[in-house]
Amino acid sequence: MTIQILDLKNERCPMALLLAKRAACQLSVHQRLDIHLTDTASLQDITRYLTQHHYSVSMECESESVMRLRVIREE
Repeated sequence: MTIQILDLKNERCPMALLLAKRAACQLSVHQRLDIHLTDTASLQDITRYLTQHHYSVSMECESESVMRLRVIREE
């Protein structure tokens, strides 16, 4: 199964949240999406939305300014 990557490093909320929602809705069960972000407000909003809608979310720091969310759609 391929991993989808969504680059939101140049986006801020609310556009980052809208794009993340759209990409997450297209995932199949157990499929993974990596979201790359720099905006901490977007990180919080996206994490909150996805965990409330039955996605597994984990965060990793790629560098000082870039964070990666690993999103997996649960059943």
